Amino acid sequence: MQPEDVRTIPVSQIPIEGGALKMLSKPEIQPYLAHAEAAITGQGCDEATSAIAELPLERRYIWRIASSLKQAFCDFDKSSVRADLGTMNAEDFDNVLGLIERRPVQFAMLLRTVFGAEQMESMLLDAIDIAKR
Repeated sequence: MQPEDVRTIPVSQIPIEGGALKMLSKPEIQPYLAHAEAAITGQGCDEATSAIAELPLERRYIWRIASSLKQAFCDFDKSSVRADLGTMNAEDFDNVLGLIERRPVQFAMLLRTVFGAEQMESMLLDAIDIAKR
């Protein structure tokens, strides 16, 4: 991307995924918003980090994601997915695609953040290899 390709847009014009605004108002996300603000302003970083450190595991951001993945895939069965795909109309199929199309990138970013770039790549390549079989 060239510098001339970069443009500034107001935050209000950034597309936000459904549910994200609702999530921002939840109490469990407030320490993370304070942490992000502290990182941007350079003020209150220690306090914001301490607030997150005091959270029990079940109220942490990473727990919400990890437990959601467990819930989503605990009974994963590709034959059930095939059955759904074979019985969906085009509109429902498009809705499902819209829900999952950005998830591989987000999942890769999660793995990179948790495990580092090399381990993320290894895990994803192994997963791709297994899924292709």
